This record gives sequence, C-alpha cells and structure tokens, in this order.
Amino acid sequence: MALILLWLGRRHQTLYVRTAFALLLSSAVGFAVLAGSRLPAKGTSLVSQYVETPGVQAGWHAVMALALVTALPALWARASALVAAALVVVTVAHTADSWSLSVLLAGILPLTAWYAAAPFLLQRRSRRATRRAPSSRLPRRAD
Repeated sequence: MALILLWLGRRHQTLYVRTAFALLLSSAVGFAVLAGSRLPAKGTSLVSQYVETPGVQAGWHAVMALALVTALPALWARASALVAAALVVVTVAHTADSWSLSVLLAGILPLTAWYAAAPFLLQRRSRRATRRAPSSRLPRRAD
C-alpha cells in the first residue's frame, strides 16, 4: 500500500490527494462506527482493536484498488486490481465474526469515501484554474 501511495504521489498528484482523502474519510467514519458498536476489551485500546479488524484492512485495499483502476492505462492491470480487491472484500465479509460490520467497513465505506472525495478534488482544480486564468487585460504592445 505504501508503494502505491508513493507512486501516486510521484506520478498522479491529484489522484494521490483523492486516495489519501478517501482513506482518511473511510478510516474516520469506520472508527466512529466501531467505537459506537463495540467496547474495547480490557488491556487493549480502541485504536488497536480498530486496526486489527479485518474489514478495515480490506477497505484500505479496496481504496487502493480504486486508485489503481483510475491510474493504470492497461485494461488487464485494472481488471486484476479490481478482481483482487473484490476477492479480499468478499473473503473478509464471509469469514468475519460480524458480517454486517465487515461489509460496512470493507465495502460500503471505502466506496462511499472514494466517491465523496471526488467533488473535493473538482473544487481544488477549479480554484487552481481560476488562479491561473489570464487576466482580461492584455498588455499593450510597444510600437
């Protein structure tokens, strides 16, 4: 996952920002859902319990796969990233203790966060474009 983020940061900066924002949003909402649904066991913190949840890690893989599908030009590479992420999400959902929590953390939250991050980038692009827009006054030519 770290290598993919480094590659995105180097080659596709706007996609890197979208991926990082989707990871942050998915993690924050997932942590809030887990904190509301479970109490931490004695001797463990809620953060460590959250990170050890398989649905969370599968959700991170799903966000990475969406970033790869968006960034990679080859169809076979996009398809293999999407199939691998789908297999991870399905496996985690079927083998977890709480099926509904795993489906939420591994599938629904990452997809929602990915699409929620898109308007954020469009706003950044439009602000950047307006800053770069040439002024309406053209300089006069010296004759």
